[in-house]
Amino acid sequence: MRYLHLLVIFIRASFQREAAFRFNFAINFLNTVLNLVGSIGGLAVVFHNKDSLNGWGYSEAMALLGVYLLMLGLKGLVIGPSLDSLSGLSGELWTGLFDFTLLKPIPVQYHVSFRKWSLWSVVDITIAAAIIILAVFKHNSLPSDITYGTYILFPLSILISLLFIYSVLLILASAAFWYLGTPLMWIFDSLIQTGRFPVGIYPGFFRILLTWFIPVGFIITVPAQVLSGRTDTALLAGGALLSAVLFTAATMFFRQSIRKYSSASS
Repeated sequence: MRYLHLLVIFIRASFQREAAFRFNFAINFLNTVLNLVGSIGGLAVVFHNKDSLNGWGYSEAMALLGVYLLMLGLKGLVIGPSLDSLSGLSGELWTGLFDFTLLKPIPVQYHVSFRKWSLWSVVDITIAAAIIILAVFKHNSLPSDITYGTYILFPLSILISLLFIYSVLLILASAAFWYLGTPLMWIFDSLIQTGRFPVGIYPGFFRILLTWFIPVGFIITVPAQVLSGRTDTALLAGGALLSAVLFTAATMFFRQSIRKYSSASS
């Protein structure tokens, strides 16, 4: 209950901070519109002269786009902003404010992971959910593939993907302790762009790389496969195991990295 209460405090403080800069709402709205138009427009261009993309029909590709936008929205809700406030260009490792974080009577990893929320991302998540629902129920090819198992496996695949995202970003944020605050989280932001398309369109080596080593393909494609009735339970189980291992490794690396921190007062 203590940690839930802290989450409420973090969310309230984030809302008050965002409300103080009302112009940001206009910027965020414009960014959301441009991202949505660009994504749907790109999909329309791809399917203008083609009926399928590596075996993916238009409705399935639309579901994939919805999952892609959903994962971006979930990342932007709390994981991205919180960890960026640690290792970003104006983060605590640059300013020395990490001293105060270390003094707080709560676990450091919990604090740096959930303290900052970008509430506009709720709008992005809502739009992404609407695209997924439209892809599933507006077109005739997907609803027949939806089973009761889908309603269980799809949220599970999203949770596994979120664990992947968190673990990778925590590793990249922790690396800043070793390189004097050098921000590296942009690496993941660049790589996740490859998730706009099914991982199957990439050559064999890159397909394996993007699924198991840089799990962008798993993060986006696998949840979309669940929606389209292409669920591979072995792949899902492997992803769950790998995400758990990666989370453990990321946590250990973060704790080890903290020891490299030199206090701003030292």
